[in-house]
Amino acid sequence: MNRYVLISFCLLVSMVINAQDCNGFNSLCNKRYDEVVYLTTHNAFNYGPDFNAPNQNFPVAQQLSDGVRALMLDIYEQNGEVVMYHGVSFLGQQPLDTALMQIKSFLDTHPSEIVTIIFESYASVTLVEAVFQSTQLMPYLHTQAQGQAWPTLQNMIDSGKRLVVMTDDNDNLSPTWYHYVWNYAVETHFSNHSYADFDCSFNRGVASNSLFILNHFVTDPNFGLGIADSAVIVNEYNKLYSRAQSCQTVTGKLPNFLTVDFYDLGYCQAVTCALNGENCSTVPTELSVEDEIPRVFPNPASNNLSITAQSGIGKAILYNSLGQKVEEYSVASNTVISIDKLSDGMYLLILSEEKGHIYQQKIIIQH
Repeated sequence: MNRYVLISFCLLVSMVINAQDCNGFNSLCNKRYDEVVYLTTHNAFNYGPDFNAPNQNFPVAQQLSDGVRALMLDIYEQNGEVVMYHGVSFLGQQPLDTALMQIKSFLDTHPSEIVTIIFESYASVTLVEAVFQSTQLMPYLHTQAQGQAWPTLQNMIDSGKRLVVMTDDNDNLSPTWYHYVWNYAVETHFSNHSYADFDCSFNRGVASNSLFILNHFVTDPNFGLGIADSAVIVNEYNKLYSRAQSCQTVTGKLPNFLTVDFYDLGYCQAVTCALNGENCSTVPTELSVEDEIPRVFPNPASNNLSITAQSGIGKAILYNSLGQKVEEYSVASNTVISIDKLSDGMYLLILSEEKGHIYQQKIIIQH
């Protein structure tokens, strides 16, 4: 091959590589890790139907595919194994390697994506490190010296160190990649029982830390469980975006980890995109005067539910009082769905309209 042709070819390849997207957008490549917003799932492992009282509707693999880039995982030791569960194991549990293998698969097949894990840990670092070794994630692990500037996303991609791991376990013997989260981040309060409880005051961590965790989820006041109907409300575009912007103004800190329950309800990905300064096609439009709010009747209902709307409804999902998805239906403008096999009780019906609007209604089933 001619020398000059070879040089031109190499330059072209270099330009193509350098033009790749970083976490989905080329404009993020030259931003430092702490200058980017990451959609973050609270109790990411705790999904229905494999877990009772879930915080999410889909497993880690689906979350990553849908744009989630940071995962909060609770881990415990059990008979020499590291497992994930929320509070009590009888509500459901999985080995840690289940989630880590899904993360490994995603990183292998998405070479320009950066992922973060934030552990609430009740397991020894020795056991945790062994799981990272067995799932072959060690080559991906980034080490960040405390007090040093974070690398850009492009730097992380070029180095191959695209997995950041943080933990609330302050173990002085931890390996360098196992970062004590409160040396690097500050958070808002995580115990909120309604939208009115949200504010921008700091909880754990110190204000000078470069990373900011914005906890934006509502939990049951008695048991600390996720609530799907509350997620629909607080994940609504204007509520989530306005709070994130307000807290950035008040604190002077970018909300790096936008932490939510039921990330698929509402507009979490669209808000993340907008906070990163991108023009996102998923940002919802306002309701126009000709739009009609869907009608769902009768209520209470026994055998069937009728759904009518002026514009088409894409799907309807029923959740029980524990936040578990029990049924999903494809729905047109006028549809009757059967509920005769469902147990009596209170349910939440989520309707996703074709134009991007989401509606919710509590339904009582009473045979």
